[in-house]
Amino acid sequence: MLKEKPVKKNNRFLKRFAHRRTVRLAAYFLLLIAVVASFANVLSNEKPLYVKYKGEHLFPALSLNGFADIVNNDSTNPQRLVYANVNWRELKKEKVIWCPIVFSPGKSDWINSPFKSPNDFQTYSENGKTSEANFRNRHWLGTTKTGADVLSGIIHGTRVSLTIGICSMIIAGLTGILLGAMAGFFGDHRIRISKSGFITGIILGLPLAWFYGVSVPLRYFGQMENTSFLSILAVLLFAVLLIAICLFITFFLGRLTGRFFKMSGQTFLHVDQFISRGIEIFNSIPRIVLIITLSAIARPSVINLVLIIGLTSWTDIARLVRAEMLKVRSAEYILSAEASGIKTIRQVYRHALPNVVIPAITAITLGIASAILTESALSFLGIGVPADVVTWGSLLNEGRQNFSAWWLVVFPGLAIFCTVTAFNIAGDALSESIDTTKR
Repeated sequence: MLKEKPVKKNNRFLKRFAHRRTVRLAAYFLLLIAVVASFANVLSNEKPLYVKYKGEHLFPALSLNGFADIVNNDSTNPQRLVYANVNWRELKKEKVIWCPIVFSPGKSDWINSPFKSPNDFQTYSENGKTSEANFRNRHWLGTTKTGADVLSGIIHGTRVSLTIGICSMIIAGLTGILLGAMAGFFGDHRIRISKSGFITGIILGLPLAWFYGVSVPLRYFGQMENTSFLSILAVLLFAVLLIAICLFITFFLGRLTGRFFKMSGQTFLHVDQFISRGIEIFNSIPRIVLIITLSAIARPSVINLVLIIGLTSWTDIARLVRAEMLKVRSAEYILSAEASGIKTIRQVYRHALPNVVIPAITAITLGIASAILTESALSFLGIGVPADVVTWGSLLNEGRQNFSAWWLVVFPGLAIFCTVTAFNIAGDALSESIDTTKR
């Protein structure tokens, strides 16, 4: 008698996740915009992919330093070619390979301004000659008031929107999972501390933690211009470490002070109550109003917007993780681990957290769509990101200046609608797959 092969749990999860055509289409669309965001500089750039100039082989669109020293020239000194200052169409080059879209985001094309629609007559200038725009030099989705290419803005706006949405929700997810797990697992009666250490930590530790762990990093973030997400994450982890060090030192000094003044006794650390009240305070303020206020106060930058959205979006994740952790805390395997003498920290990260992280991932996926909408709304209002950064919301804002420029509303609006819908469909399918797999 033949035995049936057991179906792996991961395969069953993937089948349930992609069992509908709409979910597969949403996944393919998200993969497409991820590729577009990753290769935005290659897909749309006024700098060529490859240029042969005076015998030198250059790759301007792929360059990281932004310049090249031309040695094979007529003079004895090398010529420094700064890519941002070169008019590549007028440059006398031997060979050239252009990007698919030969325009950079926000770059003015005055001969096709203002507000050229996709169907209007368009021109271009190359090698000193102006003629009708051919297939390569045409603005396929029209132009803005200054002649900037709309398709290039949408391509590069994809990278901005995904960066802000994903990075902000990673910050919100880490914060929500950490605080929600602490509130759900430790509760109000599982951690005992000395009364003197608790009092010293409240009076002295919290102000020091706020100054060194919050105020100083925020001032540092305000001075950062173009920084990778890994640098942002490193500074955030360092800030959390500073907060922990400040609280630990003041707690240790409080214990020593209590022994010196003979202040004995212990009290419970009400972790759940403290975090739950913090969630209620955050939820009592309309989030969009809080984000707009903080964005108006802070200097416009992508990094500041990531931090503002991330640090104001953790409450729903924390509540979900707390509710799941309350169920897990009373499970048999946690009680068995506690009876076996396993340390509390090991119980949390080895046994409890893996069972509450997966539902949090669903909330994070849905939160990315909300973060993209928030970024688009702030860019539409003209706050949040610098004025020279082209986003989907800033293109919609351009459409307000001329109501007949329908292409400035339709195409960015479709990009926002399709992306948010795809994330919502993927999040709902992920939630259904997790619930079905658990049964």
